[in-house]
Amino acid sequence: LNNRCTAYHSGVDRYLVKEDGTVDDEQTALLNEVYEMAGVTQAQKDWYKAGRLFNCVEVRPIWRKKANRIEFDIWTPNWFSVWENAESKYVKDTILFDLTLVDDFGNEREVFDVWSDTEHYYLVPTINTITIAGKTETLIKYVKETVTDNENDINPYGVIPSVELRFKRGEDYFGVGMLDLVEENIWHDIDISNQKWVKFCQGMGIILAVNTGITNGTSLKPNSIVSINDVKQDMDSPTIDAIGTNAPITELDASSKENIEQIMLM
Repeated sequence: LNNRCTAYHSGVDRYLVKEDGTVDDEQTALLNEVYEMAGVTQAQKDWYKAGRLFNCVEVRPIWRKKANRIEFDIWTPNWFSVWENAESKYVKDTILFDLTLVDDFGNEREVFDVWSDTEHYYLVPTINTITIAGKTETLIKYVKETVTDNENDINPYGVIPSVELRFKRGEDYFGVGMLDLVEENIWHDIDISNQKWVKFCQGMGIILAVNTGITNGTSLKPNSIVSINDVKQDMDSPTIDAIGTNAPITELDASSKENIEQIMLM
């Protein structure tokens, strides 16, 4: 993924332009100061990589009171959902962020942080049980809850405070990410794990001990001393040999390298 995402390795230059087309040096300096405090150069690398992998991510600027600065949260599709616009599936009317809220006592609860251009509120899950024909079912109902200091559930910004980064359009708002890259990496990890076991178990050969008195289960290791007793003249001389298994170690290593090269070309 790193090799597919080289566009922002050096950062980008940003300018604020006046109506006459000239650069507003004073406002540009302030903008770059805010961005530098927010760590935007690293953040843009992160959201670019996440976007390439998932195809669509949401980037949301957040003011952190304790840090006293803006930071950029990157939301992947498994942590948010959208209500699509009636006229275009690529435009969101409402977005729901999956949040974990922690109170002053350290208690956690899961909520949806809901934003539209006009509203901002929480949806809180409540669990109810009903019994039908003697069988108890659990139902989850979401209840609207007002955000602290926002009695009228109004979005103070007038717009949804996040923007999508989408690389390709698909059948819905999210599209399809690089599933082939993920799957190939999973299989590559499995392949590497199997190769290690082949090297451990077969790369050193199978130990064959003749007339040594070694019993099944005896472990041989460096600096081991094997005491040989009761070897009669009509018996073969005691030996300990490693019989090669002809495991294709070289071929496996070459195959692994080729697999990596194929993944890099995805």
